Amino acid sequence: MGSENPSQRRTVAPPSLAGNFSDAVDEVARLAAVRRYDVLDTPPDGAFERITALAARLFKAPISVVSIVDADRIWFKSHHGLDVAQIQRLPGLCASAILQKEPWVFTNARNDPRALANPLVAGDFRAGLLCRRPVDHPGRA
Repeated sequence: MGSENPSQRRTVAPPSLAGNFSDAVDEVARLAAVRRYDVLDTPPDGAFERITALAARLFKAPISVVSIVDADRIWFKSHHGLDVAQIQRLPGLCASAILQKEPWVFTNARNDPRALANPLVAGDFRAGLLCRRPVDHPGRA
């Protein structure tokens, strides 16, 4: 990667989808949509900052993020209560949530086996309530 601009990366399906052609095709289309939105690595935006602050207040949560799942990372467009701008894609609950058509809610992530490998759950942040909602894009069934 070196000096390569992250938003210029090739659009390929991650290794976790290599065995499932349908999911891999969907992932290539999703990553192409992420590139079209041209939002990765953009500066903070007041509207997104207000959304994460509001979500933290409404859910009485110390951390709230708006994240974009890239090919190899989860980038936070806005992060309230968190000093991290991105994490690796795997293991990542956001990466799993984008495969769902409906919201994905963990009321107690620290006790859910699907969430235990996530660095925001198992690490210093000890996230408890996790709510994920994939954003639809043109071409998504």
